[in-house]
Amino acid sequence: MDIYKNIINPISTGDDSNFSAESAVDKINRPYIEFFNAVMDGLGIIDEHNKLVLCNPAFAKILDMDSPSQIIGKNVFTFLDKDQKAVFEDKIKSCREGKSSRFELRITTGQRNIKFVYVSITPRFNKKRKYIGAIGDITDITEIKEIEHALRDTERRNRSIMDHIALGISLIGPDMRIISMNKKMQEWFPDVDENKHPLCFKAYNKPCRDEICSHCPTVKVFRDGLIHQAEIETPDGDDIINFKITASPLKDEYGNTYAAIETVEDVTETIKNRQVMIQSEKLASLGTLAAGVAHELNNPIGYINSNLRAMLKYLVKITNVFDDFESVTSDNIKSMKEILVDFNDAINESLEGGDRVKKIVSDLKNFTRMEKSGKEYADINSGIKSTLNIVWNELKYKCKVETEYGELPELYCIPGQLNQVFLNLLVNASHAIVGNEGLVIIKTWADEKAVYVSVKDNGIGIPPEKIKRIFEPFYTTKPAGKGTGLGLSIAYDIVKKHKGIIEIKTKVGVGTEFLVILPLDGLLDAKEAVAEMV
Repeated sequence: MDIYKNIINPISTGDDSNFSAESAVDKINRPYIEFFNAVMDGLGIIDEHNKLVLCNPAFAKILDMDSPSQIIGKNVFTFLDKDQKAVFEDKIKSCREGKSSRFELRITTGQRNIKFVYVSITPRFNKKRKYIGAIGDITDITEIKEIEHALRDTERRNRSIMDHIALGISLIGPDMRIISMNKKMQEWFPDVDENKHPLCFKAYNKPCRDEICSHCPTVKVFRDGLIHQAEIETPDGDDIINFKITASPLKDEYGNTYAAIETVEDVTETIKNRQVMIQSEKLASLGTLAAGVAHELNNPIGYINSNLRAMLKYLVKITNVFDDFESVTSDNIKSMKEILVDFNDAINESLEGGDRVKKIVSDLKNFTRMEKSGKEYADINSGIKSTLNIVWNELKYKCKVETEYGELPELYCIPGQLNQVFLNLLVNASHAIVGNEGLVIIKTWADEKAVYVSVKDNGIGIPPEKIKRIFEPFYTTKPAGKGTGLGLSIAYDIVKKHKGIIEIKTKVGVGTEFLVILPLDGLLDAKEAVAEMV
């Protein structure tokens, strides 16, 4: 009680006969003492010599002591390491000047445990404004510091992992500004800062327009909260780097998208390998069709040769007539006229055959040429006709082919690659047909958004359990040796590269229709065109 008497002065009741100073102090101080002891933070009072004169049980517990009596009277510097003593001394100096302070300290408890505490100290002065110590409040933040340390370690590990991943990764806010990015993203987009979206067309020297940005995968993420992908090309000196972008939403507990994770992958080599694979598949297709192409060439060449031999014989007869011109009769003249008519027919037929050979060779040359690196405007109908000419021998003995070519605008595309798509679909249709009563219908049309190409057959159809896998590389429903399993996979990749889609309608025993949808501007999502059709 002596300590409390020094803190709170006893109050007289005015009745000196019944007055007890000790009982009055006890009565007045009890609520304060109960509060003092019940507070979960450590409360303590030090004198002007930094000795602890009072503390509550929580203060003792923080210092790993059983009761306040074990530490009262000790200098608080006892519990501080050397570097921490300098910190505390500086705060005490401010306290002597009448300034309160809040700060962190590392302490060593009575059981030699290291703890971190958050300290608040307020100076105490007597009536003469002489410094007589301070009141302190300490909170054990050791667990918080351990969590912070663990979080920092986790952040460092995650940052290290992110920086060593071969993908460019960035966190994008709803204002399309970068929150953070890894080293690979910074390497690929060195000029991008927090005020730019890394995939903005400005970032790779292309004009930025609203209609382009509206199709950016990250913009779409914030628009509808779904994962989106896109491909871009960026200049790198004389070369082009191809990037594949995947944007994924981050959602709060209410399902609202508050940020997007953007991953960027360098697919330049993949695209080059894909082009090689396309060319290999093209050559494999031509190998399969070689006999048919040879047959298509042999027919016109055969009758050209036959006509040339016939014309040679006619020339001999004509020469003989002129050699013996004086003996020419009306019958000879009539015979010469007939020969000249046949001669004319043979020439026309031979010219037609030559044109046929030239067309086949031209189509074959166009089909087998290595693709240009860039796109160009092309007539899709013309490409289908050329492809049909190449694959004709594969079809004509098994089915009839009906065509319905609509009026199409020129499409900005890689024509050779799309020809490969049409070839694969036509060969696939021919393989699906059983017997020689088959029918393949090719139909094209367009609207203001896309070009549509339909290839429909009355073949065996595709079982439902196999539809989901038909675009997988090396997966085939054909017998061994009949197909590589790359045809439809390559067709799917090519159409996807052109921002388009392939839809399938099939029924076992009835037939299959492949619908290729190619957006006109190269930026339109083909699904929007499908939505317009429904």
